Amino acid sequence: MGMQIHHLSIHKLFGLKFVVDSIDNFCCNHTTGVSQRQINRFHDKLSQLTQNDKISREAGRYSASPDAIGAMLIIEVDGMNDDIGEALKRVAAAADNDECIEINLAETPEAVEKLWKTRKSLSPALRHVAPKKINEDVAVPISSMPALIEGLERLSGEHDITIVNFGHAGNGNIHVNLLVNPDDAAEMQRAQSCLAEVFALVIALKGTLSGEHGVGLEKRDFISMEIDPVSLRLMHRIKQQFDPNNILNPGKTLPPI
Repeated sequence: MGMQIHHLSIHKLFGLKFVVDSIDNFCCNHTTGVSQRQINRFHDKLSQLTQNDKISREAGRYSASPDAIGAMLIIEVDGMNDDIGEALKRVAAAADNDECIEINLAETPEAVEKLWKTRKSLSPALRHVAPKKINEDVAVPISSMPALIEGLERLSGEHDITIVNFGHAGNGNIHVNLLVNPDDAAEMQRAQSCLAEVFALVIALKGTLSGEHGVGLEKRDFISMEIDPVSLRLMHRIKQQFDPNNILNPGKTLPPI
């Protein structure tokens, strides 16, 4: 009995309501009894990104116009030969709703590679929207993803900052990209205010400030939003024990206390 891996792409209509409803619907149906190794999703602003030739070429292979696509799910399903067909049906049924444009199944290595090119091209394409991105790898419980996406859309409008989101919807890890011009002082100031509210939103949804890439310097001053003072003091003491001369990544990860 052999094992297979299949990929599906699911397209949703453009617009906040459709995007949030689509995520909400999929979250509600997520317990399908199917082993789903990885689920990635693209959020709105995709119509802006299709101005990039590379994105346009990939998006153009779908029957729907790129301008109509507001969100995209790439789902990888694995299983034994005898079970994979039923697993694919369950995943497709869980993802399907009134706002679903189409579901494509990539069954050959060539089709899979073509599908993933869209995902891999997205991050480089952001440079054609703005010269700089502030990229944060927040994560929230899967059930809170609709509220996160809706909140990010609200913050984008309130601060006049373009936000593009993509990442790993299977574990709630969403890459939030604030697209800015570093030479525009006013925009950078708005972006910092927006970023602080993004982190506050994530914490309010019982999430974490870093679901993948770590803290480093950029998130250091926000860590106290997630970790209480007692725990921070303990972390400082542990680092002092193993690094008395403070030569290991000095000034990173842990905020001053």
